Amino acid sequence: MPFFNRLSFFILGIIIGVSIIFISLQQRKDKLTFNYLPNNRVKSYLIKNNISFSPKSLCKMSCLGLDTISLNEYISRGSIDFKKSKIRGYTDKLYYLSFASHNINIREDSYLVFGTLGDSVTLLDVWFNFGTPSSYTSAHPGNMFCDHCY
Repeated sequence: MPFFNRLSFFILGIIIGVSIIFISLQQRKDKLTFNYLPNNRVKSYLIKNNISFSPKSLCKMSCLGLDTISLNEYISRGSIDFKKSKIRGYTDKLYYLSFASHNINIREDSYLVFGTLGDSVTLLDVWFNFGTPSSYTSAHPGNMFCDHCY
């Protein structure tokens, strides 16, 4: 078989293979993600599961004027602090998610504490460190620390 004949078959096979892969990836409902790093794995696990709220976390979020609907945004922007998290050797795993949000003046050392048991995820505690008081807490300075939520 001449060289150019083999080359044409090879190029035809490459074109057919690439077109099949391209068409099959276009048909996907979910976006293709590669979460190989531990931080991304935990964050995608938290986002995919339904999160239940402890009474303490709901009290603190309402006290600080934060929205529970924006929780996925907080998770995706944050990073898991594995030094504080209790994951190895525990059946109830605790993940500390640290994040900062410049929109509502939250500094980097703020945490959301998630607990996982099996497939259930619960937001257990919320701790925010405000850089400067936000508009809500400056209007209501007694609510900044949420002493009644503890």
